[in-house]
Amino acid sequence: MEAALRDDELDLGLAFSDVRSEDIEWHALHSERLCLLAAASNPVLRSGDITASRLCQEELILLDESFVTRQTIDAHFRRYDIKPRIAVEASSISAIVGLVRTSRLVSILPDLLAREHKGLSAKPLAPPIPTRRVALLQR
Repeated sequence: MEAALRDDELDLGLAFSDVRSEDIEWHALHSERLCLLAAASNPVLRSGDITASRLCQEELILLDESFVTRQTIDAHFRRYDIKPRIAVEASSISAIVGLVRTSRLVSILPDLLAREHKGLSAKPLAPPIPTRRVALLQR
């Protein structure tokens, strides 16, 4: 994205990490934390911490591998040797939210979604995925 901004192919961009190019300005918009997202009635929310072993017991619906969010989640799984049970992959956050809200499937998405969508709750992972910054980039 930074190269596209530098080459005037883009006017603005949104990114999750710090900018590495000196000629690109960035403005932090907010920070977000990836958490377990589940229907508010899902029993997993009443259990203890969402540890690696607990996470492996749940059927997940995740964004497909083309998303940076999924790549971040997969890196976390590798770092902690988590072998997830991925039941569904999707290319739409709204589809994931809908399925999580109406089933026992859980996901890993920004905790902000639980505040924006009625019937969902978020629970932190242990160990957590590092918080990431969302920034507006421009040249």
